[in-house]
Amino acid sequence: MKPSEEKIGRREFIGNGAKLVVAASILNGVSKNVQASQTVSKEPNQILTKNEAAKLPKFIIDSHVHCKSTDAWVKEMVETYGPRNAMACVFTFMEDMKLVKDAMTGYPEVFIGYGRIHLDDPNAIREVETFKKNGFVGMKFHHPQKNYDDPSYFQVYRLCEE
Repeated sequence: MKPSEEKIGRREFIGNGAKLVVAASILNGVSKNVQASQTVSKEPNQILTKNEAAKLPKFIIDSHVHCKSTDAWVKEMVETYGPRNAMACVFTFMEDMKLVKDAMTGYPEVFIGYGRIHLDDPNAIREVETFKKNGFVGMKFHHPQKNYDDPSYFQVYRLCEE
């Protein structure tokens, strides 16, 4: 198999993606501090030119963040993501909905709310509706008892499409 055709596992893929997000975030912070006529060192013996700095992302979305359920976590997220012009899609169980809703209201430049439900829970539809009414824009489903394409989940999916 050629290196470009090698398959990697989901965890390794996500881990590599997380490393790229952090690196891009750091470089984005550095690029904001670069004056138009300056260059800055990326790594020892490497220089980031003005043109390279201009190519760095101006905005970052971290698409996979789990809610940590505390006000301290919200503060840490704001302090980390805010200065880097980054936003986080936060996967939230129902018990943390108020915390994340308040974070989304207070810091809309940082938090994007995603509900997190168990497809097999008898309250799944009600939870999707509640998340939707509270401004959450995405959903995460994990470890269903059946295949994701099982028709018993279609009603939940249709609601999500709305």
